[in-house]
Amino acid sequence: MDAIEKINQRHRLIMYYLLFGETQKKIAENMGMSERHLSRITNSPVFQEEFERLSQEMRQKIIDNSAVCQEIIDSATPEAARKLVDLMHNASNDRDRLRAIDLILSYSNLAEEKGKAKLRKPITWTEEQMALFEEGMRTYADEELKKEKEEEKKDIYEIERDFSDLH
Repeated sequence: MDAIEKINQRHRLIMYYLLFGETQKKIAENMGMSERHLSRITNSPVFQEEFERLSQEMRQKIIDNSAVCQEIIDSATPEAARKLVDLMHNASNDRDRLRAIDLILSYSNLAEEKGKAKLRKPITWTEEQMALFEEGMRTYADEELKKEKEEEKKDIYEIERDFSDLH
């Protein structure tokens, strides 16, 4: 059999298999043909030309989709950052707060290189550092709780004073 003259649906399927990295052996199996017959098809000038056109089209779609994905990620980044900061302040446990802090610090270490940001290696904490952080978080939480209690006392005092003024 000579080289193909016209591309058909089976040829397109072979092209897609090739584009997605399938081996010639596996393609031949899937298509129910010999590897030799497959080789004649794929080495045909008509196939080669159409395969190159399809490859270019696929590359362009990937580039276009990547740009759209990047826009979506870029638009979601501020909200994600706000959520991470919120988690840092309001997590129910020290481990989650520490993880949020670690992520924030990792992302704040972005290095600009001609408009391309690269993340540095995330910060790792030793057990001692973790213990110091947890102690600091507990101290901070205790101080915040004291402030809240003082505010509550002031509020109660003012309510009692206002109530007594009415009588």
